[in-house]
Amino acid sequence: MHDENHYQRIRQLYRMLFELSTGNLGFRIAKDSQDDIGKLSDSLNTFAAQMQLSLRKSGQIQPFYTYQNVTYAAFLLDSQLLIVACSDNAITLLHSSFALIKNQPFANLLTPASKKVWQQLQFEIRNAPASLETVRLEFEIDGQHIQPAFCSISKLIESDQFLVSTVTTLLHEIAEINQNAKAPVNDTALAQNLYRYILDNLDKPLPTLTKLASHFNTNEYKLKDNFRLFFNTSIYQFYNEERLKRAHMIIEQTDITLKAVAIMSGFNDYITFLKAFRKKFGYTPSSVNRSKD
Repeated sequence: MHDENHYQRIRQLYRMLFELSTGNLGFRIAKDSQDDIGKLSDSLNTFAAQMQLSLRKSGQIQPFYTYQNVTYAAFLLDSQLLIVACSDNAITLLHSSFALIKNQPFANLLTPASKKVWQQLQFEIRNAPASLETVRLEFEIDGQHIQPAFCSISKLIESDQFLVSTVTTLLHEIAEINQNAKAPVNDTALAQNLYRYILDNLDKPLPTLTKLASHFNTNEYKLKDNFRLFFNTSIYQFYNEERLKRAHMIIEQTDITLKAVAIMSGFNDYITFLKAFRKKFGYTPSSVNRSKD
């Protein structure tokens, strides 16, 4: 049981790092024991909170990415390991065109470090009777960006050709995806999407119902009734409950000023935050016991 709990806490650290990498600065790790893992969790929570505050003070727009785009791509190589064909997703992955990579060595797509790995694999590739073990390779995109992917290399039956299958996760700006997401969604997906949207934007004032409905390509009545049906609460009540719980955790785990916490929680001023906090918890923000290093 102890090992399982330890494993789950480590997974939470990885989850936090992943959320930060996608621009989700609202994610927090629940407070637990103050061992090394607990202290690291507190440090990550503090870092995320301070990043939010810095972005807000500087007037910067916080980027947010969706990481739900798992992409599968395939490359067909000849006996010399030159590219003779590829899937459409491979072109998307590389931000390139087939004309530019056709008949090029597969190694040309890789970073210098991965080229060394590929070089070491070549003997095994040519002599392997079946698929090799999956290997992690890094693709060099436009000479500037690196896209890691897990690749499986297979020798085709009764052929001197090879198939390189890859799976990777592409990060896209959510605004870019929203431009192409105007198709209606079912009631369950609508409720889940709004739920996720609210949790990802607790540091901002909640948009009007009209703006939310427009954002999710539906009407106001369907949006609010559908949300209440699934979560048994109104959109605003859910938003307010969650931002106050998050504010409580930030106060408890960091030394950020209470006025800054109010702003980070989507309140326009401290007095409004104070009243809402006291109504929710029965005591003031200054009464919360703050963690000591």
